[in-house]
Amino acid sequence: MEWIRDAVFARMDELTRAEKKVARTLLANYPSAGLASAAALAKAAGTSTPTVLRLASRIGIGNYPDFQEQLRREITQRMNSPVSRAANRLHGDGELDPVAALGRSAARAGGATDRGCPTQ
Repeated sequence: MEWIRDAVFARMDELTRAEKKVARTLLANYPSAGLASAAALAKAAGTSTPTVLRLASRIGIGNYPDFQEQLRREITQRMNSPVSRAANRLHGDGELDPVAALGRSAARAGGATDRGCPTQ
């Protein structure tokens, strides 16, 4: 499965100016921006709803509901990846950012300050 983000990057040079605005808005808030309605994504990008629909079609997804379903599959796949599952088991706090979780763990243990430097 090609991820939507990768498809957008791969076709960026082929997009119209308005489609690029939608693509940049989507990528800047990926994947949550794509889970909003087409109208909400269009408004955030400063374009029209048909432009959002054309972008979905241009990257090879027939319609916007299919686009959103693929985003949901990507999120599920990412959440169920071995790395995410291992991070959740290690930290037990539902933290999805292992680097941030490690920093907090070290701070709780008294081994680091919020700058990441050892305490004295």
